Amino acid sequence: MADDFFASGLTLFSAFGLGTLLMPVAAIFLPVPIAVAVTAIVHLSNKIFKLALLWRDVGREVLLTFGLPAGACRDTGSLFAGQHVEGAAVNGV
Repeated sequence: MADDFFASGLTLFSAFGLGTLLMPVAAIFLPVPIAVAVTAIVHLSNKIFKLALLWRDVGREVLLTFGLPAGACRDTGSLFAGQHVEGAAVNGV
């Protein structure tokens, strides 16, 4: 657990992915599906921590200019990706 916090601290300023650091280590000790789930939980906790820590310093204009369009594009992309994956599964590809 302390290692997770240390890795989270490393990624706070570097913007280097927490999953890139944590996933290989977790996969050594856990089955890969569980390691992926653990990494996802730690990743979500890390994002919530960053938001709570840095929320007051967020520039509202930057958030509106870049954050909202990025969220909309993320959601649109995930919808397309979900259709692609479902279509592949249905077609047996």
